[in-house]
Amino acid sequence: MMTTGLLDAVVLTGYTTNSTNLPGYLHAASYSIANRIFPDRLGNKSDIWLATGSNAWDMLGFLYAPYYSEASFDLARSTEQAVTVGSLFTVGAVGGPSSFSGPVQVVNGAKDFVFCSSNCWAGPNGTDIPSGVKMLYPHAKNSTSYIAEDTGHRITAHYSQPMVAKEIYKWIAAQGL
Repeated sequence: MMTTGLLDAVVLTGYTTNSTNLPGYLHAASYSIANRIFPDRLGNKSDIWLATGSNAWDMLGFLYAPYYSEASFDLARSTEQAVTVGSLFTVGAVGGPSSFSGPVQVVNGAKDFVFCSSNCWAGPNGTDIPSGVKMLYPHAKNSTSYIAEDTGHRITAHYSQPMVAKEIYKWIAAQGL
């Protein structure tokens, strides 16, 4: 059980409640046994740990070309963490602390393939997809979303990252935190 009183605010990045693209994402990512993909770095992991199967997938699924550098891709790929099958197949079963009453901001790349099928502006009823997170925090006093243009799921690897960090900081400061 989460104790919501421990948090003054919540900022979620690369996150939505939209799971319509998850089957396509899970299929396309070609997750494979991590100790075989990265034997030098993840060789000690048991076979239940997975990593994305190729550099090509990482580029197409997590990034939005040409708005990242080769160096940022190389760093992201070389530090990729392994995940378990259980975490991948329960990602669509998200929930939030319904009693949390602090401010909430959701930040996504406009071209997030994982959660937005590369169009985070295309939510239901004329809303953006990240705004759907409001249902997880029904008592939040200020629930907003920010969508960074020319940015994919892995926000920090894109050229827009400094601007995104500035927007998050401005939002936190505007909350008086």
